[in-house]
Amino acid sequence: MHNRGVAHVLVQSPTLVERDPTPWRWLALIVVLAAGIRLAQAARLEAISRDGAFYVRFARDLSIEPGRAMREQLAQPGFSVAMLAVNRTVGPWLSADPVLAWERSGQLIALAGGIAVVPLAFALARKLYDSRTGLVAASITAAWPHAVTLSADVLTDMPHLALYLACLLLSIRAVEENRIAALATCGVASGVAYLFRQEALALPIVAGLNWLWKPGSLDWQRRAIGVAVLAAAFALPVAPYACTTGKLLHKKSLRQLLEPPARGTDSARMQDKPDSHEEALLLAAPVWESGVIWSAVEAYGYSGRYAIGLLGLVAWFWPRVPASRRLPRRIVAAAAVLHLAAVLLRGRSFGVISVRYLVVPVGLTIPWTAAAIVTAHEWLRTRLPAWRWALVAAFAALLLLPLRHAPNRGKSALREAGNWLRLHTHPDDVILVPPRLEPLTMYADRTWFWPTADEREDWTRQASDARARWLVLDTNPDGIPRRESALTEDWRKRHRAAAPAFESRPRRGIAVSVWRAGVD
Repeated sequence: MHNRGVAHVLVQSPTLVERDPTPWRWLALIVVLAAGIRLAQAARLEAISRDGAFYVRFARDLSIEPGRAMREQLAQPGFSVAMLAVNRTVGPWLSADPVLAWERSGQLIALAGGIAVVPLAFALARKLYDSRTGLVAASITAAWPHAVTLSADVLTDMPHLALYLACLLLSIRAVEENRIAALATCGVASGVAYLFRQEALALPIVAGLNWLWKPGSLDWQRRAIGVAVLAAAFALPVAPYACTTGKLLHKKSLRQLLEPPARGTDSARMQDKPDSHEEALLLAAPVWESGVIWSAVEAYGYSGRYAIGLLGLVAWFWPRVPASRRLPRRIVAAAAVLHLAAVLLRGRSFGVISVRYLVVPVGLTIPWTAAAIVTAHEWLRTRLPAWRWALVAAFAALLLLPLRHAPNRGKSALREAGNWLRLHTHPDDVILVPPRLEPLTMYADRTWFWPTADEREDWTRQASDARARWLVLDTNPDGIPRRESALTEDWRKRHRAAAPAFESRPRRGIAVSVWRAGVD
């Protein structure tokens, strides 16, 4: 056994399961490799994402007035609360620079979630198939490029996915073993997951329905007790937030989500203020006319590098792939359907589908992708032995090649310009910054403002009223100035800002210029 490579053990040895039903040593090796990949990418992060900068700002607001911050911000507080706790506990140890300490506090949570997803993917695939398939699923998850990138940034997706998978495993255990305690734990974990992302509302629904309609002779009284315990456990972490904000869905009510948006309102607004993740796919019309379903399919494919989703579909329709166990399959499928419904409702209502919204469905597909790889490898072993490792190598290359790029590639100018502003501006200075450049303001650690006017004269008046002395502009990745360059021309003339005080022009990606006002 010691002379065999890890890949050989993962996909070829059918006797591994017989000798070692819980191959923890191989799983531990995969988890260590996953942690190494994620830590390396986190160290290469060129700049925090816009969502990440928002979560940092939210966490800092929570440290001052938590109730007010929760009411004012249209976002779940869980990630920012966790970031605040980490920053207060180990922030100074992470970095002596307070701004970098905030960034690393958020990265630490995302990393923990990204690493935890690997053994959880193993556990789910093992429930659906066997340990060998579980090891392949863990390997795929460890090298999943989108998951690695999200683990390196300051984002909610990986902690949420880890909680999501844990809840599904608890739900499966509760139904299989008739354990109300597991159902209660599932409820608490679902509540915590909801505090990270709203889509987790599907989890208690799936767990409750599968408990009610579980096979066997369980009496209806115990079924009702189980659902009541689940609901109470879910409410336990959610109630303080819901009571503080006065609502469960903070952006739109369920009725508003179900109503189609009026033309030219929501979708137009989202065009001007798109989803802050750079891989958002903007839409311009209601659901059926806008292509929101196709956009969701495209985002699903992109998140999984297309291969994960494609091989997952192969597992469903290729007769040679063994059937997954019925009960876990039913629970996972129900969760996937409800999550996709939530994504489509959000896309219709807000006019945007982000690649990040499809992370959960891709994660739920991985066990079937692993089953397809194991089956294909065994099929090739008996018919085309020379090709079996070519399949593994091709799939591994498809996943690993994107990792040669640093996360948020092309955004290093945001970090450089922000750090320069922090060194060369007064803490009370107001900086004019377009909203899409919010990551820069986190590094600058300064108050920022951007006028809402679209006309040059009105914009200049609003900027002057704000008494801003600094202006930040950027170019697109091709070096072409943005529309703000023309919009701010009068302000620069009035304040005698003839040339940038600082410019960051990396070899690739966006360029950023900082303009300083002279005298009026």
